[in-house]
Amino acid sequence: MCLYITATLPPNANEVEVRRLVRGIGRGFSQIDCPCQSTLLQPGERHYDTTRGECDCSTSLGSCVDRPPRPSRKVSVLRKKGWGEAKIQRWLNQRQQIDERNERVRQHQAEAEGQSIWIELLRALFESGSTPWFGLVLHFYSSGPGVEEKPFELAARQVVRFEKVTPEFLVQIREDILYEVRP
Repeated sequence: MCLYITATLPPNANEVEVRRLVRGIGRGFSQIDCPCQSTLLQPGERHYDTTRGECDCSTSLGSCVDRPPRPSRKVSVLRKKGWGEAKIQRWLNQRQQIDERNERVRQHQAEAEGQSIWIELLRALFESGSTPWFGLVLHFYSSGPGVEEKPFELAARQVVRFEKVTPEFLVQIREDILYEVRP
């Protein structure tokens, strides 16, 4: 399972201008069918994968939130596939090494990237008038956005004023909450 950052736009957003601005900070912007089934979503809202590359596991967004370990869910899947305990243990050890490397990368990236690219993106979006709000969601996918095999439920929808979006706020955002940032 990997962490991905997805975006949500209202129906009246200028998708072309938003895409230009998002790609301008080095992020992807591909429309996806949102695999979340939620009464928290409004008709016409569009969802986008902002990942450029494999995943966002090394992002600093939400990095100060304690997340429960995920391997136990994956281990049960591996056992069902017929993996032996030695092979599973090797996989867990490799996963731990990857997690430790990702943490080092996340810390380095947080210093280099900070959360400034997200703050600057939001500023540019609102100054351009291309969207009345911009939604951010962190979610762990087993296959990636747009190819997820089963829907998930958003835990909440939270409206946040842009002036409240600080680096401290961004490292505290939580998984499966739609943060609707407004100017």
